[in-house]
Amino acid sequence: VGEEGINLSGGQKQLVALARALYRKPQFLLLDEPTASMDKNTERFVLSLLEEVKTNAGILLITHHEAMAVQADTMYQLASKTLRRQEKLLV
Repeated sequence: VGEEGINLSGGQKQLVALARALYRKPQFLLLDEPTASMDKNTERFVLSLLEEVKTNAGILLITHHEAMAVQADTMYQLASKTLRRQEKLLV
């Protein structure tokens, strides 16, 4: 792993950070682009994992990634300093 994770890729660091957060069994997670540096297989794993986690914890997920956004129960768009609820995904 190396000192301070120097031998880990960006995606591996994100996965370790998520694992550490989930280890504490949080009631709420705030995630900002949690799969941004991950490969497609790891991203699918994380998406599946978050589907399971959301049954026991609230998740506020910030993303530009369509695959993550479509799994949301409720979506909001922030534009021009205004937060609006979205009825469907803007593509």
